[in-house]
Amino acid sequence: MYRLFLFALFAVLTACQSQSNPKTVASETIAFKKMEGITMGVVRYKLTFEDTENRVLQTTIDSLLNALNMGNSHYEKTSTLSRFNDSENGITIENSGYAQHFINNVLTTRDIVEKTNGYFEPTIAPLMKYYGFRKKVIEGVDAIDTTEVAKIMQTVGFDKIKIVQAGNQYNIQKINPNTQLDFSAIAKGYAIDEVGRFLEAKGVKSYLVDIGGESLCRGKNAKGNWWNIGIQDPKAPRGYYHNQTLMLANQAMATSANYESFRIIDGQKMGHTMNPKTGFPESNDLLSATVVAKDCIIADSYATAFMAMGMEKAFNLAQKLPEIEAYLLYLDENGETSTKYTEGLADQVKQLY
Repeated sequence: MYRLFLFALFAVLTACQSQSNPKTVASETIAFKKMEGITMGVVRYKLTFEDTENRVLQTTIDSLLNALNMGNSHYEKTSTLSRFNDSENGITIENSGYAQHFINNVLTTRDIVEKTNGYFEPTIAPLMKYYGFRKKVIEGVDAIDTTEVAKIMQTVGFDKIKIVQAGNQYNIQKINPNTQLDFSAIAKGYAIDEVGRFLEAKGVKSYLVDIGGESLCRGKNAKGNWWNIGIQDPKAPRGYYHNQTLMLANQAMATSANYESFRIIDGQKMGHTMNPKTGFPESNDLLSATVVAKDCIIADSYATAFMAMGMEKAFNLAQKLPEIEAYLLYLDENGETSTKYTEGLADQVKQLY
């Protein structure tokens, strides 16, 4: 997933105030507060929310994000996800603490895998490692060994995971001992939803939560308008927007694309979107897929699946699913960037310039 650049149209009434923690900055307006920080190792988060009573503390947000990370991070060696990946037969865990976040992602994943016919497939973890996309420095093979890819593909498929529930206890079993999970295409969306739920529990009704470019909006901004979110132009440098924005009314939005995370393999530029059907990095006519849904975990997962599908399959599926809308940027027959979006977004697409 790449970092979606977004902007919220609100009036800033006071200047930012420095915090003692160099990773975080907080500022306030008359009614809205802003917070920024780092989570998931290197991912920036931004919160904008109405709070005149100081009900939300930066330290509490950071603690929540750390708990979510300890459930689903593939970088943290002691996370619940890492424990599962390192196990031979799976793990038995209680639906509480860090583990509950891992369980929630497993259960949501099962549903999305089915609805996308396996194009959303988190068991591609060994493939991502083989191609070098799950390392702090992106590096991996210089040439594809098809025999090795075929071997890895024997571990891919959510049907190689069995979920057995007994009360509050879950046994997440491996059918193949080498199967591993990668929640990179769903963890940010889940974290955003959890932060949103926390804000609402504190009585916050209007907010925008952004983690790494994925976003969740509730209520309206300081001007009393719905939030407008910009979409990165997939052919331009970071910070240059596509000429249309999306207005979000109590919705979430996530975008997936390939232009920021890629490698040169066999002399060709290959993006990080993996096709779980073939075992190879996917290359098709879809430049970026933006999905709008009620919850960000849904938007996040479908955006990734759509990139693996290509424009036609992605658009056709988006039209059939009532829980999502899609905004797709793709290459037309003339090699030009074209736009196609589902009917439900017709009143939400706004011209930027």
